[in-house]
Amino acid sequence: MLNSTALLWLALGIAMFALGASAWLATHGKMGEAALMAGFVVTAVAFGSSRPRLPPIFTLLFALAAGINALGYVLELWHNPVWFDEVVHVLTPFTIVAAIGWLSIKRTGKPSHYLAKMVLVGIALGLAWEAFEWMIGIIGTFQDTLLDLLMDTIGATLASWFSLSVYPSEPSFHQK
Repeated sequence: MLNSTALLWLALGIAMFALGASAWLATHGKMGEAALMAGFVVTAVAFGSSRPRLPPIFTLLFALAAGINALGYVLELWHNPVWFDEVVHVLTPFTIVAAIGWLSIKRTGKPSHYLAKMVLVGIALGLAWEAFEWMIGIIGTFQDTLLDLLMDTIGATLASWFSLSVYPSEPSFHQK
């Protein structure tokens, strides 16, 4: 299932939607949002073209993150429905941390060390995103920021478990 070309076709379809959303955002003067969507699409395509390094599920994850974010920006869903922003704050770090985790499993030592390191990567990404939101003036309330960071941490935790579970069994890693 992880090497299925069907996953790549699904990812391509979602990426095309996100690319279209990026173009729509650009034509409506939302260049920052358009650039973010284009970045997700480029990343999805890059992972899709480097299949020997990452399974297609990661391409699909980036395409899904791009598609969900595109829906949020095009339909302005960040605060209505209330839960949408929280779903994005779980899925986006999940996607990034799962890919980083997959690429770095061999270098992280024991599985428990790997899990802790990947959660810290997710927290760092969440903090960086919240700082970015603060710099461009779109940050919400203090409670919203804390909830976003909690969701980022949940996404990173799930991603570390996910990438560890889909990584091919390697005795040297799993016996440490």
